Amino acid sequence: MTEHTANTFTLAISEKGSKKDYKVVYESIPQTQGRSKPAVLFLHGLHSDRLGGKIETGKAWCAKNGIDFATLDYPCHGDSDGEFIDFTITHALEAATHLIENILKKPVVVVGSSTGGWLTLLLAKALPNKVKGIVSVANACDFTEELYWKPLSEAEQKDWEAKGYKAEPSWDGSEWHIGFELIRDGRTHLLMDKHLDKIKCPVRLLHGTADDAVPWQTSVQVAEQLGGDDVEVRIFPHANHRFSEPQNLDALRAALETLPVWE
Repeated sequence: MTEHTANTFTLAISEKGSKKDYKVVYESIPQTQGRSKPAVLFLHGLHSDRLGGKIETGKAWCAKNGIDFATLDYPCHGDSDGEFIDFTITHALEAATHLIENILKKPVVVVGSSTGGWLTLLLAKALPNKVKGIVSVANACDFTEELYWKPLSEAEQKDWEAKGYKAEPSWDGSEWHIGFELIRDGRTHLLMDKHLDKIKCPVRLLHGTADDAVPWQTSVQVAEQLGGDDVEVRIFPHANHRFSEPQNLDALRAALETLPVWE
């Protein structure tokens, strides 16, 4: 069983004209031989947490290779403060930024799944001198607008905005309420067709053709718009959104190893 030693920090996030404090749970495992190498920060998906299989795989890879490891539960997720209905991309972005700048205090490779994949890009854009490489699985760049909002009818959009939330079945069989603020806030972080060319670090994008949550074409579109020369996309027939089969986890480890940042 993997051991988890959790720490916390408090983050004040602006919400509707005022600041709200969140206790954010994170893990940080430094390695003596990793002092001169970037740390690896793993970012989970929507309605998930820091304990998932892909992050556990990354944690073991970091330990084996003497590389600093870090991860966190976004506000409104996992063991961190907040209710999921209140979650926005800003919550996750500000928490991850705080972890990089105030706790890790060194360059990072950012690894993200789904929503975490979008966050890897946002962090690389905001912190180009800190983010030295990206690995993303099932990158969900701009999903709030492209996958959640645009496919709805006008009546459905108005209903979501009026109620303030939309009920959706979760992958675990429960029902989750997605706040309209996720849509409103997401519009301030959209990257497609305007900002991706500013990202020039090495990027590895992994995606399965059986992903029924985020189309694999999203990763291709991201790759086509990135501004760097070292960008690779790997498409895996039959892999689903969870990307958790042994061969998928092998591909995640391989993607990390190919980044030219470990010398």
